Amino acid sequence: ETIAGSFEVIDGIAHIKVIIREGRMKNSGTRGRHFHVFRFETNDGGIVSYRAVCEENARKQMKKEFADCENFKCVEIM
Repeated sequence: ETIAGSFEVIDGIAHIKVIIREGRMKNSGTRGRHFHVFRFETNDGGIVSYRAVCEENARKQMKKEFADCENFKCVEIM
């Protein structure tokens, strides 16, 4: 999101100020690493997906949603 009226040229280089929302930034320690989509099969046969840098981090996200996620099977990594 750009800040209105923030465009300026300094020493021949154009600059514009932008706002990057917190949710759009990578977590500390993940800079330079690529995110993958991890898909897990739930106990009832459904599929849930999480975006993370590794399966361990995807499982941490799952624990917030599912108390019994320890035995969910990772079926796809994209």
